[in-house]
Amino acid sequence: MVRKRIALVGAGVTQARAATLSDVAKAAGVHPSTVSRALNPQTAHIVNQETLERVRRVAQDLDYRINNLASNLRRSRSGLIGVVMRDFTNMMLPVMFRGIENRLRESGYMALLGNTYADAARKHDLVRTFLDHRVDGFVVTYADRDDHDLDLVRSRNIPLVLLNRETDHLGDPTILPDLVIGTEAVIAHLLELGHRRIGILAGPRNAVTADHKLDGFRSALARREIILCDSETRRAHLATDTDGEDAAFDLLSARPELTALACGNDLLALGAVRAAARLGMRCPEDLSITGFNDIPFLDRVTPPLTSVSIPHYEMGYAAAHAIVSRISGGPISDKERRFPCTLVVRASTSSPRHGSR
Repeated sequence: MVRKRIALVGAGVTQARAATLSDVAKAAGVHPSTVSRALNPQTAHIVNQETLERVRRVAQDLDYRINNLASNLRRSRSGLIGVVMRDFTNMMLPVMFRGIENRLRESGYMALLGNTYADAARKHDLVRTFLDHRVDGFVVTYADRDDHDLDLVRSRNIPLVLLNRETDHLGDPTILPDLVIGTEAVIAHLLELGHRRIGILAGPRNAVTADHKLDGFRSALARREIILCDSETRRAHLATDTDGEDAAFDLLSARPELTALACGNDLLALGAVRAAARLGMRCPEDLSITGFNDIPFLDRVTPPLTSVSIPHYEMGYAAAHAIVSRISGGPISDKERRFPCTLVVRASTSSPRHGSR
């Protein structure tokens, strides 16, 4: 490794080696313990602002790097957080991950990202690999209703936070969008357009969040005295566009009189658009379609998709804040935090044609 020559400001020394904490302290004219506190995100607030800025400036000039490994070993921590996601090609997950990373960085933690691709064996191996790396906590965006991998995490008393996901275990801090508000907004919009023959395309049966969205759609219809029949609902095997296309094709083939389809997420909705086209239906002229999550670039697909927008970055940031709080033993203000969401209306929904199916 090439080490650049550094001039120890104020110390009168020039040498070809990496700067140490003592070097920074000497150059800044403070005690080494002050440097340690100033460069630790969790203790920087107790350092005088003028001193804090001077220490940080000197540390940057000297290209000083904190030895996090040694610090974490003293605290019996790794400084690593395992982040379990289903598939990073789902465009909302990179935005959530940015929020996670930014908050973790503020507290000196680093995120280890792993994708399961909805593969149970891969997820099993991923969780154990993170455990082998002695991660200090987990943020999980993909979990089954009864998740044995997460049971293992809990059995080892490792902090865990669920992001945009729920399980049947009620003890984990959970960061969610307000699904009641979101599903209500979708149904209200479709009914205001004049739709009365509305089908639902829901996510997998082993996903608690998919159940809650389906329940939300049902309840919103029931409040308007519209009862959703089982034949007007389909569950996709996985929450992907391919499975969405298959489930929507099956539903629309069996119930061609439907004029609108409310989908549990955007990928399912994009699959439904393709299924409708295969059946000769135009969206929205013959079939209005809505999504959920408002992933990036929905305004650039054809047709631009009406969807429930959730605050991806803010939810990721909140999940990381919760895991840092759990690790430090601090309080978590809300065991279950729900973020407001709004309906973004685009060209995939319109009023049903008179005399349509």
